[in-house]
Amino acid sequence: MSATVTSPIDAPAGRVLFIDDDADVLKAATLVLRRQGFEVAMIRSPEEIWSALAEAPVDAILLDLNFRPGARSGDEGLEALRRIVALDPDAVVLVVTGHSGVGVAVAAMRAGAGDFIMKPWSNARLITAVTDAVALRRRRRAQGRAPSGAASEALIIGASPAADRLRARVVRLAATESPVLITGESGAGKTLTAQAIHAASTRRDRPLVSLDLAALSPEGQMARVQAVAEGVLLLKSAEALAPEVFGVLAGVIEAASPVRILATTTRMEALSHWPDRLRFGLAGTQIQVPALRLRRGDILELTRYFIRRAAADVGRLPRPVSPEAEAWLTGADWPGNIRELRAVVEQAVFLGEGDVLDLSDLKPSSEPASARSVEPGDDLNLDRQERRLVEAALKRHGFNVSHAARDLGLTRAALYRRMEKHGL
Repeated sequence: MSATVTSPIDAPAGRVLFIDDDADVLKAATLVLRRQGFEVAMIRSPEEIWSALAEAPVDAILLDLNFRPGARSGDEGLEALRRIVALDPDAVVLVVTGHSGVGVAVAAMRAGAGDFIMKPWSNARLITAVTDAVALRRRRRAQGRAPSGAASEALIIGASPAADRLRARVVRLAATESPVLITGESGAGKTLTAQAIHAASTRRDRPLVSLDLAALSPEGQMARVQAVAEGVLLLKSAEALAPEVFGVLAGVIEAASPVRILATTTRMEALSHWPDRLRFGLAGTQIQVPALRLRRGDILELTRYFIRRAAADVGRLPRPVSPEAEAWLTGADWPGNIRELRAVVEQAVFLGEGDVLDLSDLKPSSEPASARSVEPGDDLNLDRQERRLVEAALKRHGFNVSHAARDLGLTRAALYRRMEKHGL
């Protein structure tokens, strides 16, 4: 279920996320808060928290503690609370409880909740608690504590065990100053993981400078690395690091400079020729981003998130996905990982015309058998040749558009035009 957002006509007094499985509770709270000028986003499951927070920062979170029928322990809500606070220490969470009682509410306060609201609440108490929570969040921002990972797009979406483990590792590494090498398949989310580490760290108010090493000459790499004086330097495609830069980068790592180094690679074996001082200095702390096929439980949540974002881009209402399409999405291999899933979903949103996104909107159509059987050298049709070349380049680079465009000798914009032309 996607987050439902309601907002007043005037500028909101603050943005609130309410998480509760009871639709009537959500509706009642929304009516009260909306009259006070708050913008309210509503979701009904803790599993949807990550995509809801990734859509837009919030000033306060209202969190129910029980979601399973008959549950009274508050375990689900407490676990969600711990994860939110771990990812965003500045988050202001108000727990909402009825059956669990004051004891569980106190446990929630110890776990990082800012306050608690008992059901049934008085409207005055609800308004006061939310107003105070928003004010606290804004005071923290005014003190220079910038929004961190849980309130930005540097948020890892999903509630699968693999996503949970990745978030936990991000939190642990964010608390250090050590260099980190992020490994994983193309499109799995290595850059996002680096951004999440930065956003949850004490350096989050300092610049994150990203360099795509594969797109730079050795001279360009040297100049860009030496130009970074503070903050965090993210080296994408670390396997493309020029030998001329080895010594300079090793010196940055060894000298305890004000620059923290994060790097990504899809080919760990390509770093074997690095000198030991650089390889051990950078690759001593590693984090592996799981492929999408290892976190299938997150595919539909990611799909809904991409649908909402793409629909907003073109001014359309988000559309649901048919059961047949959902089955295909969760069963596909996704060699291009999250990047490929996003491309497929965005194309379906932009080009689909029905009230529901169906299998025909999402699943790439295969070429006719006659076209597949013809060798490129035997077919002189320019359109078909162009389509094959574009498709081959995208598959070779795991649907990394930048790398595919470079392989084809095109700009990213030119490649996107050809992808649209050929329905890729």
